Amino acid sequence: MIVLGVDIRGAFTDFVMFDGKKLKIIKIISTPHNPAEAVFNGIGSLKMPERCLHWV
Repeated sequence: MIVLGVDIRGAFTDFVMFDGKKLKIIKIISTPHNPAEAVFNGIGSLKMPERCLHWV
């Protein structure tokens, strides 16, 4: 199971991903006009397989 945490803030949107073995942390430039854009950009940068994405 892959666990993803996202913290949307001012200048950067932070991502922490744990795949059961490794922890990966990245920062993406925030998009205040559309915060979802930064979230999708970060998910793309993490190269998460689509089968692992379950939206809540």
